[in-house]
Amino acid sequence: MKRNKYIFVALAGAALVVASCTDFDDYNEAYTGDPGTSIGQTLWQNIEGNAELSDFMSILDKAGYRQRLQGSQFYTVWAPLNGTFDAAAIAAHDSTWIAQRFINSHIANYNYQATGELNRRVHTLNEKSFVLAGNSSAYTYDGHDMVSVNIPTSNGTLHTINGFAEYFPNVYEYIFDVDGCDSISNIFKHYENSYLDLDASVEGPIIDGEQTYSDSVMVTVNTLAVSDMAALLDEEDSSYTMLIPTDEAYKKTYDAISPAFNYPTNIQYYDLTTNISEFCTGTGWQGYKMTDNAIQDIFGHSNEYVRDSLTKQMIVRNIAFSETNSYNKGVLDNSMPEGTDTLCATSRFSSNPISGYYGYGKLSNGYELFGHTVGDVIEASNGHVRVVDSLAFRPWEVWKPECNYFAVTNYFNATIASSYQYLMDPSNGAVLAEFFNVVPDGNSEPYVFYYLTNLPAASYNAYVVFVSGSKPYKYSVQVNVADEDGNVPDFGRESYETLTTDSTYNKAYNGLDTCFVGQVDVPVSYVGLDERAPFLYIRSRRRTFGAGAREDRAKYDNNLKIAGVILRPVEYDEYLKKDE
Repeated sequence: MKRNKYIFVALAGAALVVASCTDFDDYNEAYTGDPGTSIGQTLWQNIEGNAELSDFMSILDKAGYRQRLQGSQFYTVWAPLNGTFDAAAIAAHDSTWIAQRFINSHIANYNYQATGELNRRVHTLNEKSFVLAGNSSAYTYDGHDMVSVNIPTSNGTLHTINGFAEYFPNVYEYIFDVDGCDSISNIFKHYENSYLDLDASVEGPIIDGEQTYSDSVMVTVNTLAVSDMAALLDEEDSSYTMLIPTDEAYKKTYDAISPAFNYPTNIQYYDLTTNISEFCTGTGWQGYKMTDNAIQDIFGHSNEYVRDSLTKQMIVRNIAFSETNSYNKGVLDNSMPEGTDTLCATSRFSSNPISGYYGYGKLSNGYELFGHTVGDVIEASNGHVRVVDSLAFRPWEVWKPECNYFAVTNYFNATIASSYQYLMDPSNGAVLAEFFNVVPDGNSEPYVFYYLTNLPAASYNAYVVFVSGSKPYKYSVQVNVADEDGNVPDFGRESYETLTTDSTYNKAYNGLDTCFVGQVDVPVSYVGLDERAPFLYIRSRRRTFGAGAREDRAKYDNNLKIAGVILRPVEYDEYLKKDE
């Protein structure tokens, strides 16, 4: 992503932008006419010789444009007359600011003549666009009257205007321009990288075996915006609305998110691909492994570094919205009914290997997010900026999502006939759910294991989704989550003893039955730890031997059918119940 204010060219020691060759090269040849007329003089000479352009000339000179406007490159210049702009205020800025935000709004490559009926956009050197309009009696540029038109010069066309073209920063530039929002701008600044654009640069002589460039175009790319946000925030042809949090709002959000990525230095976990028999029979615990410096080994950084990075990522991935996305239009124009005001962040279209699963970029409370706007909505050249005093994210939509697990990791005391099957709607044949059918090995009590990958640190309500058969299930559930030090406590009896009854058993054959089994507190983050995740297992507890076995066999099904496991953040569960 190019950041316009950082795109500049070194031309014989001066910071100047040079256009690359195009099909319009005919416009770029210097005119060799009578040196005693305006045609025989350069753009610079014509501006310098016009007393009504002395303020503009001094601004050009400070920014190093004297040499440029005397060269062979062909330009069209709209020169503002004296008294139509605050020359002293503009001159107080550095040359990079002056060039980008003032001069380059008045200069375009190629020949723009004011003839006939006109209503067109002019793309200037700073990649902004301004309207050139009018007819043979009068013309305007950016709405300002053109006083003198079509003055020919040896290297371009000169117009004078009664006013100046106002520069509107794009959305990306406003990140660095808004006062009191340094926290967010520092993040974006950290991810800026510059490189030499060889295609746009002009080669000079080879000196000491090294290629030099007479015109060296440096382009700045922000990898955070491009890769994580999937947003070209500085593209003038794009259209975004962006939330820029104040420093106080940023800190509050950061403090709310960071505990979800609390990583221990070491993490203990169980390898479910081996030693499953030892675990289920209680004959050995050698399957447990301790990974020293786990976070450093996986990410190449310390746990604090990863925690900080992921926290910042959760913020920036959810603050930019494409104005052309149909999800957003109804919220942007305030026509969407409240309660359906879903916004879709640009990050929905990005794919991050660690946190790409978070929320899919959907934020269901668009009006609330926009309702914290401080002052007026800022109009940018490619959209709008809202400075907000709070980022009203719902945690379960950003950093603490509901986690659903459908793939069985392993099973025990079940035959190889166990397999995935489909629950069908008998009325129309549609697939209602895919489930794992656990076929017991004889009269044994089968186990089914699920890895709980990518869990942020949080408190969850655990649910098991069963496909009901002809009888209810009698079962227990246990989770082996590590403590704050990364150690898994010794197992005793199962954490949750659950018996389905008529109140929870779906009597309709092959119906879905979502059963609450208990609260799971996860004090450490498992995001990105892959197989080092904790597991949840479901065990059939239908008695097969001893007292009560015959009664159990008559009342309960031993052939578990499981559609999946849900870990829902407690506050999300409370929100859903309140909404109901």
